[in-house]
Amino acid sequence: MPQQLTFAALSADEQKLFTDLLDFLFDKPGNEEAIQFIEEKVQEYKEPKNEKEALVLLFLQAIWHFFTSQYHATTTANWAFAVEHMEEAYRLFSAMQMEEMVSLSDIMRTYYGGIFDMRNNNLKSGLEKQEKARQMLEKAGGRYAKNYSGLMLHMDPDIYFSLALQDLMSIQLDNAQMHINKAFDAAQKAARLYSENSPEQHNWLGIGNYYMAYFLYIRATYLFKELEFDHPDFQSTARFDKYIQQAIRHLNQGTLNNKNILNLMYLAKSISLQYKVQTEVAGTMLSIMKDQTHTLPDWAALKNLTQSAIQLATQIGEKGMDHIRVCKSTLRQINNVERLAASHWNKVAQNQTPAPSHASDEKQTPKTSSLSKELINRCRKLIASNKINEVFELLINEVSEPQLVNNIILQSSRLSQLEEELNCGTLSRADFLTGKSQIEKRVLEIFT
Repeated sequence: MPQQLTFAALSADEQKLFTDLLDFLFDKPGNEEAIQFIEEKVQEYKEPKNEKEALVLLFLQAIWHFFTSQYHATTTANWAFAVEHMEEAYRLFSAMQMEEMVSLSDIMRTYYGGIFDMRNNNLKSGLEKQEKARQMLEKAGGRYAKNYSGLMLHMDPDIYFSLALQDLMSIQLDNAQMHINKAFDAAQKAARLYSENSPEQHNWLGIGNYYMAYFLYIRATYLFKELEFDHPDFQSTARFDKYIQQAIRHLNQGTLNNKNILNLMYLAKSISLQYKVQTEVAGTMLSIMKDQTHTLPDWAALKNLTQSAIQLATQIGEKGMDHIRVCKSTLRQINNVERLAASHWNKVAQNQTPAPSHASDEKQTPKTSSLSKELINRCRKLIASNKINEVFELLINEVSEPQLVNNIILQSSRLSQLEEELNCGTLSRADFLTGKSQIEKRVLEIFT
């Protein structure tokens, strides 16, 4: 029988039957219990005999989608499903004209949509939806929307963290630091909403510390690519260690049945290993650039740590692919630096380190003095064949002048960064090719 009766047309007593059921479901300890109850109830009305029963069935379908959406948001971390189900809940509540739930499902679909966009690197759209959801919640009336007033405190950490990511993408490190500090403070504030030592409180304390550690990790990755190996972040890991250890400790005591929290736990452990690797490699690179001796790291151990970081990220599934690509880039860097360090140390041991060039000697050509014509021609052919990475590997093995070594590694790092941005979807194919062409041009200039 077609449903024509609406919630708005019911008497106050009839409406109370619906709202009492909602109150009962909102008091359930978890979304799964509410879903199970609704599914059992649906069986009683699957063949409605009149308009009122048809309305009840529509209501049950609407609240099933509502709680299923919340289940995916809080447990499976499947934000696409969370948005899809909340969209359907909004449509069904609108059809039955239950205005308070229309308003609440509209807020939640906007909020979840913002998170979905941010998880898919669409930060601008995600932030706009988050801010819109905040404004809608502030204006919303009715007891159900008020039940979600604490949601605003839960929005702030994600919003500030997303702003920090946006700053990091545009290399605005000072702004990123400011926003990550706000994200950390907001997470601490959200934690105070929950009872002392509860899993929920540990969730937010873990999230805040993870945000801070992640910022330090990304900043170190940027500094590494820019060859700033003497930066304080590489001289002492105490600050990073403090935040990452706190993050792992709190997350481990949080609600690990929540996929969001479990994913953060895996990522926290993964970047903990990656940061250690970056610091070790940076120390070696600094000594090479300064033409100094240095105790070589255990290269096999560093590669094993990076492989372990990859294995942790694979536990997250598709959401861990961006981080896995960064780890694989690190493996390539380890291999390059290992070869470079071996060549450098051999020359130091044999006392064959080339004398530094003098700017006043116009006849010297320090850029190409160690490169044979045969090697130069081979590199040019590789570049013409679109094999620039092979050129970098070849030159790292053959070059001896520190200034030239630095130039080669810098261009290699810039290419790796472009490849990561292309794979992450933050750089268009056209912009990647333009950047790659500029790198190839700079490498060719070495040979002139």
